[in-house]
Amino acid sequence: MYKDIANTFDMDRKRLLFYLSKADEFLAETGEVLTIYVSGGANMCLYVGSRTSTRDIDTVPSDEVLLKKLAKHLQALFDLPRSWLNPSGTLFVTDKMIREAVLGLDFNNLKVHFLSFRAMLVLKVLAARKEPGKHDLEDAIVLIRKLGIKSVAEIDALVNEYKPDWNNPFVLAFAEEALRLSRK
Repeated sequence: MYKDIANTFDMDRKRLLFYLSKADEFLAETGEVLTIYVSGGANMCLYVGSRTSTRDIDTVPSDEVLLKKLAKHLQALFDLPRSWLNPSGTLFVTDKMIREAVLGLDFNNLKVHFLSFRAMLVLKVLAARKEPGKHDLEDAIVLIRKLGIKSVAEIDALVNEYKPDWNNPFVLAFAEEALRLSRK
């Protein structure tokens, strides 16, 4: 039952911006400042501009405890799913990706940075999920087109640049498929 509820929750651009502005208001009330680095579907919606919605905001926060407190407060206030704002990016995002991120939304107390197109392509290729409801293949195709990538060797070089320890034949097979589909 809960899985079905989580799968029906989507945030479009307008809703994402609303919740982020409410997050800023909460931080202002508490006198705290938070910086987040956004990856995943929220990045694809707000920065890349290729998606209409996402189920959550995957981040690398400057303060994980504060992020969880903020997420929990807004979850209760707006009846949001538990993982609507989460620190899952900390598992996959590298320091290099953080250094290259772009400040995209600068609220008073909330600073929202977006990972670069290059970093996002690496994350999408490494995730390589094709099952229903996952958008890694579609996102990779969009990013390949935006970056003007013409070969698997270029994608392989990106993976090696950002995450050399993750490169494997499965990743290259996914990259090859995304590149082939990007040409259509």
